[in-house]
Amino acid sequence: MSESLLVKAYSIHHGLNVKDFIDDYMRLLNNVLNDVWHTVEWRERGKRLIPFIRKDGAFRKELRGKFIRDWVYCKHYVDSAIKQVYSVLESRRIR
Repeated sequence: MSESLLVKAYSIHHGLNVKDFIDDYMRLLNNVLNDVWHTVEWRERGKRLIPFIRKDGAFRKELRGKFIRDWVYCKHYVDSAIKQVYSVLESRRIR
């Protein structure tokens, strides 16, 4: 006997200003990026400079605490921004 799958879609109207949220999130990303970037330590390896990005738990906790203070949206967006910043910096380091 095969099971059938029922998928329902709903359209819910809201009065939220999504543009404000996106602008605030972009500012958050830029601020987190600036804070992490200023802690990058450059070390020579041969003829190349290699960036070492601070990733310790204490630093991440400090970043989270700093940016959650004034954040009016859900806290997981701050966690997401921190994760995205590290992902971007790591991907640039590999190239």
